[in-house]
Amino acid sequence: MNDEQQIWELRRGDEILGRLATNDWLQDPWIGCELRPAPAYKKYMALFDTCNRKPRPPLDWQSTESGLAIPATGSYENLLRWNEYNQEIKEQIKALNLSLVPISPNAYAGRVSEIVVDGKSVEMIAEFDHYDE
Repeated sequence: MNDEQQIWELRRGDEILGRLATNDWLQDPWIGCELRPAPAYKKYMALFDTCNRKPRPPLDWQSTESGLAIPATGSYENLLRWNEYNQEIKEQIKALNLSLVPISPNAYAGRVSEIVVDGKSVEMIAEFDHYDE
């Protein structure tokens, strides 16, 4: 971890789930981080870990007479079911009320809106209590 990284403790109430340190990846509003899990993280791993999420169904395309590509019959319904499943996960994560407690001087306190974890790689959307103007 270097001096420019923002570093937080990821918490649920007083329970520390791990430390997050920003990496070089940023695609607004998503922030890329590296996770150093704490022992309490294991309780929530199945919910966070993308490996435990249902894979996105293949979306087959068909062309209309005018050449417009549209989802093939059945594909669109699969995509809708996948989106519903993903929304359920987002709501479960939001219900955890995860907070970001700043460790580094350049980090601000905040709350996690969405988080996707793949091993130690994290992408998150957070609402911060302070913004630089």
